[in-house]
Amino acid sequence: QVQPTMFPLLVFQMVRTTLKHGVNISSSDAFISYGIILCGAFREPKRGREMAKAGELLLEKYEFRKSRATLGADGLTYFWTAPLLDTLLRKGHHLCVECVESRFIYAVEGLIYHWSKPLRDTLGPLHEGNRLGMECDDMESAGLNLNFYLSHTYFSGCQLGGDAVTEFIDRHIEYHGDDSQRVHISSELDIESYFLALKKLRGVEIQVDERDFDGILAVANETGNQTLHADIYLIQLDLKVFFGEWEEAAEMLNSAGNLHDAVLGMFAGVRWTILEALISIKATRFSKKILTSLKWRRRAYKAVRTVRGWARKKNPNVVHSLHLLEAELASVQGRRRKAESHYRDAIDTAWKNGFLQDQALSNELASLHFEGIGDAAQKSAHWESAIRCYSEWGATAKVEQLVAKLDGSYQLESWSQYIPYDSNDDEVHQRSQT
Repeated sequence: QVQPTMFPLLVFQMVRTTLKHGVNISSSDAFISYGIILCGAFREPKRGREMAKAGELLLEKYEFRKSRATLGADGLTYFWTAPLLDTLLRKGHHLCVECVESRFIYAVEGLIYHWSKPLRDTLGPLHEGNRLGMECDDMESAGLNLNFYLSHTYFSGCQLGGDAVTEFIDRHIEYHGDDSQRVHISSELDIESYFLALKKLRGVEIQVDERDFDGILAVANETGNQTLHADIYLIQLDLKVFFGEWEEAAEMLNSAGNLHDAVLGMFAGVRWTILEALISIKATRFSKKILTSLKWRRRAYKAVRTVRGWARKKNPNVVHSLHLLEAELASVQGRRRKAESHYRDAIDTAWKNGFLQDQALSNELASLHFEGIGDAAQKSAHWESAIRCYSEWGATAKVEQLVAKLDGSYQLESWSQYIPYDSNDDEVHQRSQT
């Protein structure tokens, strides 16, 4: 963890030194880090991807994969002032091709490539990065690959608690064994938060002796882990949006403060901006004071402009969300045709790109829109589609919430087919306890 203003200054110095004095063993990190800044701060995903490719070419061409050490805490500075041999002989460093591969994968797949390719396409490389990190006993790199894998799995709409995810987590935990010193603390807390979200969506009760979101947030504050702090707020906001707790979400959004710097370059930062826009639009509806409503509206417009900029840069992971935001804005403004067109595009695009949870949310919000204008047929059609999508995603508790709100003409028993995974609730709890 460093001050946000120090990271770009250090990266710029590394790039300038490489251009002036030539390539050395840390030049790859310089260009990859520069790519992260280009994507996250300057919104130039194409140039950022080019920098990542440049970093990869340096590793290949100069065979640094065969001659460099794990970076540890010295990754961005020590190689510039100390002889290479001294670096390799320092305690805690060892030659390992897998270590370099693992670190490279989490950097480019977790912080660069998601800006220009489908989020699900990053899962395979991140899975491999975790394996490589464990093979060379680099727990930090293995853990970071796992963290990004869980985040991308959740936000890309993969089935909750799917076999691929749970087997991956099981193998990661099993590898650590009983040696708690080998477990990277950030990985442990990210796994806990993933299972907490899973339990909330599946309607599984949290046990008395189990750490909740507030407990994880307390650890993040104690350790000064700003990224984990932001991740916990993000997951809670996401859950409140899915369960329609808009007023609580607005309060949490205000209390969280500005967390953009903590998730710079990550897809978590993208999701945060999308949720910020959606919650702000909703807040303009229920805010009782005109001044407060205007503040929310300005915040909403600012966030939507940011998402529009990402969409213009061909980010495939935000198109469906932008349609949903445009639909909600049009609905607030009373522009019915525009709203309905964007709701339709949001649903179709989310379906095509595999964002199952956002397809469900778009259907739900579209249903509420049609309810507001008195179109009962469209309201029911979208509500039923939302139930099907949430069911396929595995959000049992959300399905039950929607079923409970159905008109009296519908019976709960007739919708039991949309409430999956009941027999696996004990398994979810056992995995989280492990």
